[in-house]
Amino acid sequence: MRSPLRPAIAALVLAPAAAGAIQLPALFEVIGVPPGSVLVVHAEPDPASEELGFLPADGRGIEVVATDPDGRWARINMHEHTGWVAQENLQLSNPVWSDTTAPQVLACFGTTPRWWFQILDDGASLALPDNLEHGFDIVARISPEDSGSAARMILAENDGSRATLSLTAADCSESAAGVHRYGLAANLLLETGNSLQLLAGCCSLTR
Repeated sequence: MRSPLRPAIAALVLAPAAAGAIQLPALFEVIGVPPGSVLVVHAEPDPASEELGFLPADGRGIEVVATDPDGRWARINMHEHTGWVAQENLQLSNPVWSDTTAPQVLACFGTTPRWWFQILDDGASLALPDNLEHGFDIVARISPEDSGSAARMILAENDGSRATLSLTAADCSESAAGVHRYGLAANLLLETGNSLQLLAGCCSLTR
């Protein structure tokens, strides 16, 4: 059986992963991989499966969107694929959920029609098929009483429109092809005057 590290270091002692006890998706960093080695990304949660790529020994900002039932493998998106890495080689680096807030940085998107809603701290921007980018101010982040849930709503406004983003923890793909799999499903309600438009898609912490 091949090791998820390359080259293999037989005496390496690895720290336990933290993902099983936290709300996903979340951001992680690579641990337990010696300098000059890499962490293999596999097509399946199996060290014998196809190798899709590698994470460097000092890799950071890695979005874990799910784990396998045994909690031994973590699913991530990489280039044009979704893949799996050994969870024992990941450590939580940046908690993004709390009882009262949604992630400060978030990218949400969909394909029917193609849209993009990006949140950076207290501001947001929305791109629609009209090729114009619309700026918004974040006016509220709303969370449920259940602090263990990733369900959130984010309200944003500008002079003429309101955008209400609803987030739910779910296995989500932005297209029928399902090349990438994300950990957040999104519905974006756009109100402009008497016009209402509902957009569906997924969200990422890093895209």
